Amino acid sequence: MIVDKHAPKVQLKMRVNAPEWLNSDYLAHCDERSYWAKEFDKCPCAFHLREKLSSENRTKLLRDNLKQSWFEDKLLNCGNDVKKKWEVIRKFWPGKNRGTQIEEINGKVGDIDKADEINNFFCNIGPNLANDIADPCPNMVVIYQECTSTATYT
Repeated sequence: MIVDKHAPKVQLKMRVNAPEWLNSDYLAHCDERSYWAKEFDKCPCAFHLREKLSSENRTKLLRDNLKQSWFEDKLLNCGNDVKKKWEVIRKFWPGKNRGTQIEEINGKVGDIDKADEINNFFCNIGPNLANDIADPCPNMVVIYQECTSTATYT
């Protein structure tokens, strides 16, 4: 906001598109939060501090609730369309998609050796975890299929 003697309040337009979950109630809470922050800066007393902190907490709680309900509604409206669901998830967790380079796995360096090591890990993770559990139920029967396939690449 710009303060001027001829125009006491001038609103500036945002250059970035506002989030879709943002509404007028949230903006009113933001204005109230800013008001109490300015009042605390003018007069740092216990009353202004308490009002400043409570308005900050209310604004944060409202923001979190608005975002959560908006994203839940968006995900429910996607139905079974996986592509739309991933678009909503990417809006929620924006960021660059960076791949991970794996240089060496258990001493394996070649691509085929690394792929075989990864396949063996995921094929055997169930039995390995089951062996680590200290017999929670003696009557429980554990059934799993051994992984005997090897990956072939062209």
